[in-house]
Amino acid sequence: MSDQMPTTTHDAIQEISAALTSFIDRQHGLYLPWNLALLAEVYILAGDSAGALTAVEDGLLVVSRHDQRLYLSELLRLKGELAMLHSDYEEANSCFREALEVARSQDAKLLELRAALSLARYDEKQGQLIEAFRVLKPIYDWFTEGLETPDLQEARAMLEVLPHC
Repeated sequence: MSDQMPTTTHDAIQEISAALTSFIDRQHGLYLPWNLALLAEVYILAGDSAGALTAVEDGLLVVSRHDQRLYLSELLRLKGELAMLHSDYEEANSCFREALEVARSQDAKLLELRAALSLARYDEKQGQLIEAFRVLKPIYDWFTEGLETPDLQEARAMLEVLPHC
């Protein structure tokens, strides 16, 4: 990768793709699911859901083949976000719930928060506001520092507008 920050999402996609090719060439597959999730997020930002889905599916394939479950939760969450973009709400719900379950089983609190945020947004869109609150509040309350990070700020803002149970 170059020492300069990418200036566009297209540049970022090229840089991440090049890094992934280098990882694969050097057989450094340990972080491949994480890198593929990162690539999927950039594709989503670029509005390329097909590219994002390919990156997610490639990541899930690596997880399956090599039992590298470390970033499975995030790949499932991203798959759910893509399903939401295409109005496949049943698939989105399933992916978000599985992502949440995986993150909890791994005691991966940040990934659990991200999955809970996605599931809460899904629940909110379905009109299940109290359920959205119930999903998000316990994991948000677990954090005692880093409260100004984007994920925690988003969770706090969402909790402020959801009805309390």
